Amino acid sequence: MAWLLRLRWIAVAGVSFAIICAAGLRVVPESLPLLAIVLGLAAFNVYAWSRWRTLSGRLSTVRLEAAIFSQLVGDLVALALLLHYSGGVENPFAMFFAFHMTIAAMLLPSRLSLSLALIAASLHGGTVLGEFAGVLDHHPLFTVVHGFDQPEHSALLWATPTFVLGYLLSFSLMLFGITYFVQSVVERHRHVEALRRGHERVAVSRERLARVGALAAGVAHAVRNPLHGLINSMDLLAAKNTADSSERETLALMGEACRRIEAVTQRLLVLTREDPLCKSPHDLGHLVQEAVRWLPHGARGSAARIETRLDPIGAVEVDANRLTEALINVIDNAVDACRDGGVVSVRTLLGPEVSDSDTVCIEVSDTGAGIAAEDLAKVFDPFFTTKAAGEGTGLGLALTRQIVEGHGGEVSIDSTPGKGTRVRILIPREEPASKEGAGT
Repeated sequence: MAWLLRLRWIAVAGVSFAIICAAGLRVVPESLPLLAIVLGLAAFNVYAWSRWRTLSGRLSTVRLEAAIFSQLVGDLVALALLLHYSGGVENPFAMFFAFHMTIAAMLLPSRLSLSLALIAASLHGGTVLGEFAGVLDHHPLFTVVHGFDQPEHSALLWATPTFVLGYLLSFSLMLFGITYFVQSVVERHRHVEALRRGHERVAVSRERLARVGALAAGVAHAVRNPLHGLINSMDLLAAKNTADSSERETLALMGEACRRIEAVTQRLLVLTREDPLCKSPHDLGHLVQEAVRWLPHGARGSAARIETRLDPIGAVEVDANRLTEALINVIDNAVDACRDGGVVSVRTLLGPEVSDSDTVCIEVSDTGAGIAAEDLAKVFDPFFTTKAAGEGTGLGLALTRQIVEGHGGEVSIDSTPGKGTRVRILIPREEPASKEGAGT
């Protein structure tokens, strides 16, 4: 926005200089209306600048786009009036509309940028047609050739029907063509930039996993062995059935804490090891039901309602244990998002709802609080979690992505704050029996 405001000040200065020069050369018959328009544009920019300084940092994307749109409309009105009072179709500066279309295509969505192209065509086209029909006065440009004013040869242009029609057609096509072309280039650039950022996030995530892997072996020997000793000792103490309830409660809390530490170390080891998948044919619907059944105790006691809708997909070549672990992580997150009540939907999809017929989809959606846009790109990073301290390790979705990608699939997530989240797991449909039959 600040860039647009500075650009308008440059335009005000440049147009003022051009008007003064044109008046000195007697190119324009009247300079006062033109200077009045420029003065109005400067006042408009002062108002826009003050509003921007007041609201800067508090505008949502929608309101920012609306502010840019309204400012560009003001610029188009000013440019149309300047052209009307300085020759209309005779003025080569009509091409300056192209600058506004380029700015709109770069900063605004298609709907708004195409609307601006329509407004520009209507404003300039309306003045040209008004002059042609005699509704508006024509203000011709005067050229000085060998000391004689020559308004006659240019006066034929704005009054010639074929020229006016051809001019308006080419002018409108130019506006819409520039808008479409620039917006296509910008959209492609944004797509490439999004892919680049995605690849960078994956590279950073893998680098973090590599660093974690270097520590995991030490964690296994330095933490897990004495931890198992602690757990076994507490189990022995608890087995004595001491009558002191406070001691039993303390032992239970200690045991729970140790088991949570054990769970974290176990997930670290699973996340960093590269064990080959043990694939075999399994019914995907059965694996989903197993994942729901094996949810952690806290998830099963949640107020969320879990609904399953399983299409008859049949056997798919997967590592059942690893894929079930991935599903438990995703479903557990969804249930946690609906801890105060809500619906968690788990579906298996095949056919028209999946773009690739050789791919099966597991979709987990919830009606929870959703994930903020700034957090959505980081949910697969190791150790990133939106849960309260002590409630999550931040390893679940990182582990899920590793398992799914190990199957040659991909996992995606989209979320709307206040409405919920949807996670889609796509896995190639590999059926050894059918492939062998096809090869014989």
